[in-house]
Amino acid sequence: MRLLTNNPDKLKAIREAGFAVERVPLITEARSARARAYPEAERRVRGHLLPGEFDW
Repeated sequence: MRLLTNNPDKLKAIREAGFAVERVPLITEARSARARAYPEAERRVRGHLLPGEFDW
């Protein structure tokens, strides 16, 4: 399965359910300063992976 996500918890849960999963990084272009800050906040607060980071 290919999963479009930056959330490592989703990857782990799906793998633990017995599925083979490949992470496809979710890459979007930010259109505002707030949108540019959001991925960094998700990484810092929730451990989300940024594109290119830990490609697993």
